[in-house]
Amino acid sequence: MSFDESKMFSQLSSPTVKVIVGDSERKVGDKLQDRTFYAHRDILTSNSPFFAKAFSNYKTDPSTTQTSWVEAETGVIKLPEDRPDVFANYLAIAYGRTAPSFKAPDSANPENDAYTSDLKSHIREYQTSICRLYVFAEKVQNIAAKRLLLAAMVDSIMHTNINGAFYLPMHEQVKLIYNGTQSSDPMRKFCTNCHVSYGPQGWPKASLYHPEFVDDVMAGIWRHRPYLPSDILKEATDASHYLQEL
Repeated sequence: MSFDESKMFSQLSSPTVKVIVGDSERKVGDKLQDRTFYAHRDILTSNSPFFAKAFSNYKTDPSTTQTSWVEAETGVIKLPEDRPDVFANYLAIAYGRTAPSFKAPDSANPENDAYTSDLKSHIREYQTSICRLYVFAEKVQNIAAKRLLLAAMVDSIMHTNINGAFYLPMHEQVKLIYNGTQSSDPMRKFCTNCHVSYGPQGWPKASLYHPEFVDDVMAGIWRHRPYLPSDILKEATDASHYLQEL
């Protein structure tokens, strides 16, 4: 998102609107998953056709200097299926024009086992947060936010462990992306490319992953597999190679 000072001032001068996120009937632990937010209308609508449509009935009453709503409830948008914490982070992007930054754990010795464990935990939590935000940005059709979040996700795997291995998006993050995006989405391609290019030799349990992701990884491996030696190719079509195992 590029910063336009005059545009930002104009957006901050727009009326505030009410957004209720989560479901008051649903609990996680002992907390109700329901929270009310207030945000500037034009901040929400500037990059989001979803919010622009939701607030399209907003108008100024010509008989007064005050703004009014066509219907009493029109000024409130409810997002019962979404998480309040995700929406709070989305507002930070909408106002700040930047993606959440990764914060590595504090440690006097980055090479000890405790730091490695903490780093892995921090990266996984960060990647999960980015994926949830990305899916929400997809829902509200905010391409600018998706660009920021995709770049942040790519950067997140560059925090390698002491052995130089990348922290690739794993099954939790992959499921979030595949359950919340279209088949052509570039975040899917990123997840696939990570595992095709840098995935561990021992393939994890496939049932943990989204089935479309498994298909994409297999297709990627087939596309990029190296040229095989002639003896391997011959072995593949030699019945005796298999019969000797019976």
